[in-house]
Parts: sequence; structure tokens; C-alpha cells
Amino acid sequence: MIKSQKGQGLVEFALTFTLLAILLFGIMDFGRVLYMNLALEHASREGARIASLGADNDYIIEKTIGAAVGVGISEDHIELTPEVERDSGEYATVTISYEVSFITPLTALMQNALMEDSLELTSETVMRVE
Repeated sequence: MIKSQKGQGLVEFALTFTLLAILLFGIMDFGRVLYMNLALEHASREGARIASLGADNDYIIEKTIGAAVGVGISEDHIELTPEVERDSGEYATVTISYEVSFITPLTALMQNALMEDSLELTSETVMRVE
């Protein structure tokens, strides 16, 4: 006797599509976090380069925020060391800390189960003042 196979393709598609969707969303979140990490590294390097040339803090922060394209950092995320005048031969440090939350619900659920509520990215660059 031949059994009815109605709906078999639908069940196989549902199982396969679920796994592919999870994989696709994971790749999207990973790429987004990787991009933000690279953008923060670029911004801190740019800020430290400007600080090493002897610029004032407001200008350093403005250029650092401008270099972090697509991330949305503010002055609160940036720390400059030393905060006062930087003499020739000292080291200028620019540190950027930014909390990233995942955009896909499944990745966010996995992150909440395994880690904290959000992932904190930090980039620090040190350059010698000229």
C-alpha cells in the first residue's frame, strides 16, 4: 500500500528554512559587530593621531566622532588621556567604549543566555606626542 506524501515537501522546507534563517541572521549580526569594531579602531587611531599633533580636546573629540562612520558614538564614549595639555614626548591615549546590542531576536536571546545584556566593544590607541 502506498502512503500519502502530501505535505512532506512543506515539512522539509520548514526545517531547512529555519536552519538557514538562523545561519543568515547570525552572519548578519557577526558582520555588524565586526564592522563596528573596525570603525571604533579606526576612530581611536584617528583621534590619537590628531592628539599626537598637539590639537585641543574639543577638536580631537570632533574628529574622532566623525571618523566612526555608522556607529553613532558621542562624547560620552570617548576618553582622552592626559586630559590637559600634552607635552612633546608624552603619550596620548584615546579610548572608545561602545555597547552593541544585537538586532536579530534569536542572536539576542542566545547572547542573553550566554553573556551580559549587551556586548561592549573597546578600542584604545596610544601615540607619542610630537
